Amino acid sequence: MQTTEDTLLGGRVKVLQPKKGYRVAIDPVMLAAAVPARAGDHVLDLGSGTGAASFCLKARSPDCRITGIENNPEYLDLSLQSCARNGWEGNPIFLPGDITSPPPGLEEDGYDFVMANPPYFDEKSYSPSPDVGKSSSNASPGGLGPWIDCASRYLRPRGAFFLICPAEGSDEVLALLSPVFREIGIIRLYARARAEAIRLVISAKKTGFLRFFEAGSLILHDEEGEFTPEARKILWDADAIALP
Repeated sequence: MQTTEDTLLGGRVKVLQPKKGYRVAIDPVMLAAAVPARAGDHVLDLGSGTGAASFCLKARSPDCRITGIENNPEYLDLSLQSCARNGWEGNPIFLPGDITSPPPGLEEDGYDFVMANPPYFDEKSYSPSPDVGKSSSNASPGGLGPWIDCASRYLRPRGAFFLICPAEGSDEVLALLSPVFREIGIIRLYARARAEAIRLVISAKKTGFLRFFEAGSLILHDEEGEFTPEARKILWDADAIALP
């Protein structure tokens, strides 16, 4: 597999990724920016891929502990190599495993935050890409349900689950979350002002009352197509997305 070395967060993060197939976009950066991890917090990254979300969170919150699990051995190897290139030996750590058969040693109810940038289609109803890695980033057996169940299994009672998803079809995502999680907050990401949202960053807690609330919004581009100052602070300066 041919790879490239790319940078995120204004050069703070180096990430190795396939030259063809699945490539990192802004989704994992935005996901990591929403997770309010502090020193000592333990974060579980489900389906960590080539490590982008874990690395961005590490760059912003260097003293939190991050564990990623990934079932693609090539992506797992790239994330381990990227750790070394960033000088981050031992944190994050990446383990081989699948959401339906997680690696031994993960502590149930043991993580302050769980985050995921999962595939959003069920393999049964999805026309796959010829690239296996790209296809698996778009669809998985059972759709989102197993991801939500896995997040609930490993999240601490007062912890929070964060995921990013396309705005289109998000009603189904929220319907799957509501039987399992409470206090479901929604951040809407817009390509431009006066346009429809393109992504949602969703936070969900295991305890509390079942409610849905608007937790904020972000416009990514101005009328000239350049990133807005608010978006640049997140994408280049490793700023967080503020949650109420």
